[in-house]
Amino acid sequence: MEKPQITVHVKYGDVEQTFTGDIDEVWAGVNRFFSQVIPTFEIAKRLTLTVDLPELVEQLEGIITLAPEGVEILLDRKKVSDRDFLTLCLVGAYVGYRMGFLDADTISRDELQRKLGKTAKITSPRLSELTRLRWVEKVGEDYYRITTLGLKKFLAERVPRLRGLAA
Repeated sequence: MEKPQITVHVKYGDVEQTFTGDIDEVWAGVNRFFSQVIPTFEIAKRLTLTVDLPELVEQLEGIITLAPEGVEILLDRKKVSDRDFLTLCLVGAYVGYRMGFLDADTISRDELQRKLGKTAKITSPRLSELTRLRWVEKVGEDYYRITTLGLKKFLAERVPRLRGLAA
């Protein structure tokens, strides 16, 4: 006599698996899933660098805004370093793109130079510094975007001081 088949579908976060077979095979598969896959998934999750968009928006409130014309920095330009200003522009592009306000998460070097209000001799070295730090990456010929590492570091190291300027 043939053993009856059973199907069990397990979903844990983004991980899904379906087990089909006799009860012993399915039981063994489900146990293996719980003992091997889930702990590995949890470890990997702890090592994955991610950005919580609602938290990011909350931290940037009063510092940047998204206008129909693009990203605008609300802080007194004279009190913000060139590097921080450029990074804020790129963070704003990241947020604007993720929220659907902007078509891209990149900004051209010319646009960054215009926003900064300084010459290419000032803008290019600052962008090179940010690229060396891996806070920013160059995309194509003349476009830049903030990296996930750059977002995390900027939020931890620079935003607390910038929040003080917004008060």
